[in-house]
Amino acid sequence: ALHHLGRSSEALEVVEAAVRRDNASVEARLLLGLLALSRHHDSAASHFETVLSGPRANRSQLGAAKAYLSVYFAQRSEQLGDVAAEQRAEQLAQESLSLHPSLKSAWTEAKSTGASPQEAASSLCSIADLDLNMMQAKQLARVLSQRAGSRQQQQQQQQQQQQQ
Repeated sequence: ALHHLGRSSEALEVVEAAVRRDNASVEARLLLGLLALSRHHDSAASHFETVLSGPRANRSQLGAAKAYLSVYFAQRSEQLGDVAAEQRAEQLAQESLSLHPSLKSAWTEAKSTGASPQEAASSLCSIADLDLNMMQAKQLARVLSQRAGSRQQQQQQQQQQQQQ
C-alpha cells in the first residue's frame, strides 16, 4: 500500500524487514521484486527468480513472477535494444498465461473483444493479485501481442509451405 501512495522508500524498508524475518516468503519476494522493477533496478530479476526456484509458490504466484520477469526483460529490451531479452520476455509472458488464471482470463477477453492496447493494459491493471502499474501493464500487453503476432505469422508460413 505504501508504494501506491508514492512512499516507495518506506515500502522498501518494510518489505526488506519481512524478507529478513522469512527469506523464503513468496509474497515479500514478489513485492520486493516489484518495487525494484518500478525503480528499474536489475535486482528485480533475482527476486522473481528466487520465487520461481523456491518450493513455496503456488501456481498463481509463479505466474505473477513470470509476468513481472517478462516486464523486466521487456524494459531491458527497450533500454538496450537487446533481442535476447525481448525473446525471453515473450517466452515468460506466454508461460505466465498458463499459470495465472486471472491473467489468462483478462488477456483472452481483451483479445476476443478486440480491445485497444490501452484497454488491454487497463484490463491487466485491474487484476487484483497482479500488481502492475499502467506502464508495466502496457509492456506486458505489448509482449503478449507480439507473441500472438509471431505465432500467427508462423502458422501462415506453415500453411503456405504446405500449399506449395
